[in-house]
Formats: sequence, C-alpha cells, structure tokens
Amino acid sequence: MDRNNRGFGEEKRYGMRRKKRMNRLLNAGIAIVAVLILFFSITLLFTGNEEASDEEQNQEQTEEQTTEPAETEQPEEETSAPEEEPDTSESEEASDSQEEAETEPAQEEETNTTEETESSTSTEEQQSTDESAAEEDESAAEEEETEQPASDAAEQGEWEPVGTEQSGSFTPSFDRDGQNWAEMVNALSAATGLSEEEMTIYRLENGGSTTTAVGTVSNSENRSTPYRVEMEFIEGQGWQPTNVEVLSSNPY
Repeated sequence: MDRNNRGFGEEKRYGMRRKKRMNRLLNAGIAIVAVLILFFSITLLFTGNEEASDEEQNQEQTEEQTTEPAETEQPEEETSAPEEEPDTSESEEASDSQEEAETEPAQEEETNTTEETESSTSTEEQQSTDESAAEEDESAAEEEETEQPASDAAEQGEWEPVGTEQSGSFTPSFDRDGQNWAEMVNALSAATGLSEEEMTIYRLENGGSTTTAVGTVSNSENRSTPYRVEMEFIEGQGWQPTNVEVLSSNPY
C-alpha cells in the first residue's frame, strides 16, 4: 500500500514538473514573440516616421525650388520695366546695309550672266545673219552668172578695139546698112558675149561726142535686164567697149 502511494506521488510530482516545464517554455515562447512583435512595431513606426519626414522635406524642397524662380523672376520684370527700349534704327540700318551688301554680288552675278547670255545670243544672231547674207550673196552671184554671162566682162572692162575697115577721117554714121553700124554691132557683141543673131538692139545712139556711142541690147532670156554698153572709136583700130552695165529694168 505504501509502495503504491509512493509510486502515485512520484508520478504526480513528475507530471507537475513536466507541466511547469511546459509552462515555462510556453511563457518563454510568448515572451519571445511579444518581444519580436514589439521590435517590429517600433521598427515600422520609426521607419514610417522617417519616410514621412523625408517626404515632407522633399516636398518642402520642391516647393522652395518652384517658388524661388517666381520670386527671382518678379524683380527682373520689375527692374526691366523702367529700362529704355533699345534703339532699333541702327540695327535695322546695319541689317539693311548687310542685306544690300549680300544682294549686290548676287545682282552683279545675275547682271553678268544676263550680259553674257545677251552677248552670246547677239553673237549667234549676228553669225546667223552673216551666214544668211553670205548665202544670199552667193545665190545672187550665181543667178547673175547664170542670167548675165557678160557681167564679168563688164566688171573687168578689158576689151580691145574690134578693128575697122573705115579709112580716112572718121565720120560717125548710124545707118543700119552702113559699115560703121556693122562695126558698132560687132563691139556690142564682144562686150556682152551675145552673138549678133541672138542679140536684140533696143537703141544705139551717139554717146555725147563724134567718137563715142551707147547701145542697149539683150537676148530673149534677159529682156527685162538688158545691157547698156558704152564704146569709143579709136582711129585706125575701130570701136572699143569701155563700160558695160546691166540695167535693172528695160526702159524700151
């Protein structure tokens, strides 16, 4: 009986010790948890305060930065108001003179270019005109050579007396059947290059003296531009043509 009571008492004491130990552990854990909660709470509180103070400082700095330019700009405006306006006439004159100085070379270049263009154009036109005139002269000369074969002889004026069968003192006679007439016709033919058969004599008359004569002749092809032949009688040598002229129209 005593053994049973003794064993029961030991078990009871052991259980109580165990409960005390468990209580201690629980109390220690609760204390640790409470300390941790308190630590984190204090940490969060201080961190939040610091962040709030930092934000307030930043906000204050930002407000100071935004208000300082406005405060500094206002005096500038106030001080700039009484200042006199700068004289723009001189700057405008300088600008105008600069623009004129810049535009004058451009105008001179344009003028030089225009003059060169006009000069080249006028030169080309002059060359074209000269060429056209030369072509016209050549064509006119060719036509004269074709239509007026005796014009070369008229320009040269180199004719010899045609000879004569008249003897003694010369007496001019314009009788168509006489010897003097035949010799004058021979001189007309020599001067114009026309044969006596194809030659038409419009007029053959005294040239102003007893030893000179003037004749107007043509053939069937140049009736509108006949020849006017001047001649002179050389004693013992006959009639000598002295000048041949191609008339622009036929007066007969």
